[in-house]
Amino acid sequence: AAADLVITCSGSGTVLGPEHFAGRETSLLAGSASTAHGTVAPAEHTGPPLAVVDLALRRDVDPAVGDVAGVRLVTLRDLAGLAPGLGAEDLTRARVIVDRIVADLAGADRALAWGRDLAAARRRTLDAHPPHARRRLHAALHPASARAHAAARAGDRRAFDAALASVASLANRATRLP
Repeated sequence: AAADLVITCSGSGTVLGPEHFAGRETSLLAGSASTAHGTVAPAEHTGPPLAVVDLALRRDVDPAVGDVAGVRLVTLRDLAGLAPGLGAEDLTRARVIVDRIVADLAGADRALAWGRDLAAARRRTLDAHPPHARRRLHAALHPASARAHAAARAGDRRAFDAALASVASLANRATRLP
């Protein structure tokens, strides 16, 4: 199968060499030419080049791939050269973005983990009452449940436990719901 783009990012060391681009069913096979690494490159090429993007810190693609006619090798160094103005301020902004995403993911994970306790408390509360009382009980449980979810996302265990206690206390008060 023909490809227009190959992206590597395994960091396993060189996994693609010029030999991987010989014998392919593409217009890259017009002929061959010699490089320092042997006879691997097609002599002629028509059409757009095959883009090979190596994003690994430990290169996945042999630099000789860049000598193969019809192949354009792009490395991290090439990409860094496209953004020469990146400095400490840009890195700080990037770190802030990454830190925010990590915090959001941690909050979501915590909300799922702590949410099991909340779900169990809600289930016990609802199961303790007859079906006709559950509709109003759902509405009464919502504010405390919302507080518990917000506390879990924020990592505030004390506020979460307080909201959970509110849910449990509604179980006792709910017996008086019509």
